[in-house]
Amino acid sequence: NPSLKLCLVMSKVLDKRLDKLFWIGGENNGK
Repeated sequence: NPSLKLCLVMSKVLDKRLDKLFWIGGENNGK
């Protein structure tokens, strides 16, 4: 199912972006 694959890829990309945002937020909070 191509649409399912696309969904998984999109979710992975979003997860990476969220991780980056949370990581940056944590760094800012640390300082």
